[in-house]
Amino acid sequence: MTLQNQSIDEQNLWLPPHRLRRYQWAKMIGGLLLTGIFAGWMVLQGSNTVMRLVAGLLIGTTVWVVIKSMVDDRRRGRGRQIEIINGRLLVTTPSRVTQTNLDDVADAQWRNDNRPGLWLYNRNGQILAHLDRDFLIDQAEARSFLGWARKRVNMPFGVRWP
Repeated sequence: MTLQNQSIDEQNLWLPPHRLRRYQWAKMIGGLLLTGIFAGWMVLQGSNTVMRLVAGLLIGTTVWVVIKSMVDDRRRGRGRQIEIINGRLLVTTPSRVTQTNLDDVADAQWRNDNRPGLWLYNRNGQILAHLDRDFLIDQAEARSFLGWARKRVNMPFGVRWP
């Protein structure tokens, strides 16, 4: 695959590897900025032990949240991808690839029950695809995905949100 073909193919991916890396760099830089602010606050509060302790806890919490988030993103993304090619939704998991013709989708629903995620249904109410929380962690990410997908293909169906 040439570099030109690779960039064209990546346009069809929901979260291509370079975008995930850029997203993770942004998280890391944001975490470093917050840590720097809290460290500066800690230095300025040199004589107040309680405020230094609070600043230290904020630094530790920031580092923990950023690292946990990056590890979770890597785990969620490993072996998983969503792709739209020629009006077809390809959902790749470590165990299989599911293809759905987006013209067949009549309805979608975000569910928060024991099998959470975005569910796509045909006109008869049969399940065509399920994008679980390893793909789309919350409603905001699902809305972002649907916006991205609607820029690539006509998706006239509505989505039911809780």
